[in-house]
Amino acid sequence: MNNIKTIIIHCKTLKERKLNMQLQMHKFGFSDYSFYEDYDGGELTRDVIEVNYKSGINDQDNWKKKVLLWGPAALYYHNPICNIPEISVSIKYGKLFQKLKHSDSDMILFLEDDVIIHDDFNEKFELYLNNTPTD
Repeated sequence: MNNIKTIIIHCKTLKERKLNMQLQMHKFGFSDYSFYEDYDGGELTRDVIEVNYKSGINDQDNWKKKVLLWGPAALYYHNPICNIPEISVSIKYGKLFQKLKHSDSDMILFLEDDVIIHDDFNEKFELYLNNTPTD
């Protein structure tokens, strides 16, 4: 795993999560990893949310259109109103995609700071990666 650029989406106030992720990165041989900590929920203002979170906080019609892409049953599994931490993570992903679309990395692995990596992760990842089309 040491040759795959890995970015961990992290909330700065959750220090124990960062420590846990550092331990996991070491255990599984990740050497090229970093934490993305911008746009934490406690730092978001209404203006930042409006500019960066396009669906709006309480836009029920837009939410329904997006969720229905997964089929009608998805309406029962998704809360129509995102809370601030969920909005924060959405903005973080969006910002990372904007930054990394110009990256020269062949592959980037995104993880959130609460992931628990399974003991056979490296083997499964290699297996799935080898069976993934190159395009």
